Amino acid sequence: MAAEDPVLGGLIEEISRALEEPGEEPPPAPPEELRALRADLRELGVFGLLLAMSDAPPPSEAVAAELPTKIAERLRAQLAEDAAKGRDPAAAGAGAASPAADRPLAELFALYRERRGPALLRKAIENTIYEFYDLRDHGLFVEDVARVLDLFRASRGGTDDIKSFVKGLAALSSNTAKFMLGLFPEQLSLIYKISRREAEQPEIDEALEAFGPRAMWKRTFAILKSLIQNEKRLRLAITLWARLHGVDAAREHVLGLDRWLAVKDVKELIRRALERKEARAALIAMRRARAAEIGAIEDAL
Repeated sequence: MAAEDPVLGGLIEEISRALEEPGEEPPPAPPEELRALRADLRELGVFGLLLAMSDAPPPSEAVAAELPTKIAERLRAQLAEDAAKGRDPAAAGAGAASPAADRPLAELFALYRERRGPALLRKAIENTIYEFYDLRDHGLFVEDVARVLDLFRASRGGTDDIKSFVKGLAALSSNTAKFMLGLFPEQLSLIYKISRREAEQPEIDEALEAFGPRAMWKRTFAILKSLIQNEKRLRLAITLWARLHGVDAAREHVLGLDRWLAVKDVKELIRRALERKEARAALIAMRRARAAEIGAIEDAL
């Protein structure tokens, strides 16, 4: 079941208002197109919306298969090593590699979770992403991948929640936390503490928790507009979500998004999203086609 206050809840409300309570301005599109956009946003979430609005190329199966394949290789190798060293009697009896060989990703995750636990499964996914995409060369750490995966968890399915997402953004770096808190009233003392490295993440989370979903929806796209230019971990999140859905999104595709993220209203964003009907459809088709693998990875976060 979807969360009550999803990340794109404010945008979805704006579309619903255009459908149900048209004002003096004419709606930006016929009702059937607005309904289709609203349904797509609920399925794609915030990262899907951003990717659909970009000029990135269409998704491909080859790109979509990269990360699941690498994760599966790592898990199979570790399970085989456990069996070979006698750490896993259940696996050793059938041969070192056979229990994990050729299993679908969801089954492989279940086996790994049973043998090694969910925390090590999550860590294996983080390490695979970090090594496969050479993130050390970009000045990033494994902990940065963990923060990005927390953002994914806060923006999908039953865990889609604007407060969790905003707190996840604030956790990306101290500079990002200071910028975001500056958009909310009466946070100067906490910003000063962050500058002096005296504030812990729970204190930042508590400050953000005091604001309701509508206050966050009002600021979401202003936050994203700035962070796309200034926070490499958000750019990593968009790029990683893209590759998991088969899109080879380059740096210029991600940076180019800021022109559609108007600070004062979402009309231009809605118009752009409406224009990108084919891009939305292609992403949804890929997400559905690879639902088992994408879902397995998301469920492991």
